[in-house]
Amino acid sequence: MHLKTAAELWDSLNSEGRLAPMSHDKQFVVDLRAALHIPAFQDVGAYLRLHDVDITSFLIAVLNALQPFSMMLTDIYQMMIEAGVSHSNERLLLEFNFDEGEKLSFDAEAFRSARNIMERLNSTVAQRAYNPRDLVAISGGLLTAFADTLGEENARAALKTPIASDEVKNWINNLDWPYQTSVPLPQGPITDPLTRALQPIADLTEQLCRRTGRYASQAELRSVRRTDDPAMPGRTPIRQWSESLLAHVQDDHIARFHLLPALWYCHQQVPHSLRAVLAKKVETLVNAHSDVVAANALSHELEDLLDLPIWKHRSQLYSVWLVTLLKRELQYAGEHFELMGTDNRLTFAFSPSHIANLRIGNDVLELIAEFRVAAQGIGLTGTGRKQHIQPDYSLLQRKADGSHRIIYVLEAKQYARANTRNFNQALRDYAKLNTEALVALANYGPVPACQPRKLREMCKHEGDVNVSERCEAFACVTPSNAASARQLREHFRRVLTEHIRPLPKLIVDATSSMAHVLAPRAQACWPDIAGYIADAGMELIVNEYYPRSVRAGVPARHAMLGLFETAKHGPLLDIYTITRTERGPLMLFTDEGGFHEVRSYHDKLDGIIILQSDGSLVLRMNTHAESLLRRALAQLIAHCSIGEPY
Repeated sequence: MHLKTAAELWDSLNSEGRLAPMSHDKQFVVDLRAALHIPAFQDVGAYLRLHDVDITSFLIAVLNALQPFSMMLTDIYQMMIEAGVSHSNERLLLEFNFDEGEKLSFDAEAFRSARNIMERLNSTVAQRAYNPRDLVAISGGLLTAFADTLGEENARAALKTPIASDEVKNWINNLDWPYQTSVPLPQGPITDPLTRALQPIADLTEQLCRRTGRYASQAELRSVRRTDDPAMPGRTPIRQWSESLLAHVQDDHIARFHLLPALWYCHQQVPHSLRAVLAKKVETLVNAHSDVVAANALSHELEDLLDLPIWKHRSQLYSVWLVTLLKRELQYAGEHFELMGTDNRLTFAFSPSHIANLRIGNDVLELIAEFRVAAQGIGLTGTGRKQHIQPDYSLLQRKADGSHRIIYVLEAKQYARANTRNFNQALRDYAKLNTEALVALANYGPVPACQPRKLREMCKHEGDVNVSERCEAFACVTPSNAASARQLREHFRRVLTEHIRPLPKLIVDATSSMAHVLAPRAQACWPDIAGYIADAGMELIVNEYYPRSVRAGVPARHAMLGLFETAKHGPLLDIYTITRTERGPLMLFTDEGGFHEVRSYHDKLDGIIILQSDGSLVLRMNTHAESLLRRALAQLIAHCSIGEPY
């Protein structure tokens, strides 16, 4: 059936289970409404039938709303063919087996087919095609036409006049990265000839900024540049430019600093009597530096796309796409990400699957999907979790003795409406059992502002120590939301940086003032305190042995038990010399007096353990090291009160 109206096309899309407007595709519908100015209270189909929305405008809105899915396909496809698997990347399969039905497999060809349909869908809308040289010519030519029309002197005066819009000036002069918000384009009446003539330039500016917005910084944009792109490719619609070409063109922000200001000067500074004159010059300029790609007839491209298995199982693809963020973070830092798998398959099922190896320096970390950890008598809060936990992804570090520790956990959620209790139960249970891990939850939709507070309250109710502090939930982590994706990547980067950082050495205050702290009550529990310190895994710096360190474990325990047999009067062991000599991180074990005595050295210490007269311990952590200490010293922290960070 040939669909002739926007309403007919919407009815076709919203049938046979192609869309899930209340769940997976809620944001798709929100974006569609915003683009077509459809009120939230009105049914989309009813609105399209009542209003004269042309099919081209509808298609453009649909294409923009589909951008996150298109980006997801591209990212996963690139990971499959570039991630360094040892066998033929083209034969690599993503295999899903989450239920009792048949296994579902996607190879690179499935992703190519979906992307080809997206390209055919793009071709159903007439577009202008450009190459990088065209953009430079249009940018300079627009100002030349502006000056020719107004006269050189008037043009110079006009260009010295600030743009009469604070929104535009703030966007252009944003010191951070303005592309996370929509570019503020001038809006004029459709009857204005200059507005119509400038529309192609406004469109290409908007497309450049929209695509740049998937990156969170200049450095990240530059990271996708390649040297094997053609120096001057043929003309292609901006939507079809490679990421590398986009990065090269936007390196000097031609859309932000050249095209956008020129558009606004033409819009604001050209008087009514000269607008038609400038409009003709702009039309000539644009036609000379672009090609019009005629629209192909719309057949069933949208239905074909939404009928693909790869679309129907987009919720599973989301968790795979999150892996591409981890891959991108490694590659951005020059580290190596290697997809693994068995028999050329990456299997995602309710059983452990080795997804990738991450090579950080000389270490190899293993990314495992659905890694199961037994509860071992610990009470779990999540519905359905009784005997074990099984997060989407766990990052394992193998030890020399064959054991392992889990240093990062990532859970994927696709909730259109946030379920705070569900989120917090998952975070709490995963952090409770993985005591050395940072735990992240990435949701495709929102996360309420109250979520961290409610997690702290839940952990307090459960009697948990050092659990909520290692958890973080991230909202709206999508391919088109560079800011949230970047936050998740930075969270992941913390654990990559910290896992190779050695444990601090513990400077032990053995002055006689410490002995005075050991009141009878404290002396009785001193063997326990010595055990807590020894079992924490830190080497000790004690004046009796320095510059040699005391090894962790039994030697450290013996040193702690005999600590005050050789106590000295006077100030702490020369902390000035230690902090200048020792190259690694340091902590201090002292009393309240010692804490204040070395106040000028606090910034050089990751943390300070303060012995109280009743034998209790208070740990105060340097904010820059808190994340590492909470994971690496979890057992010691369980025996400490946590003081104010410094």
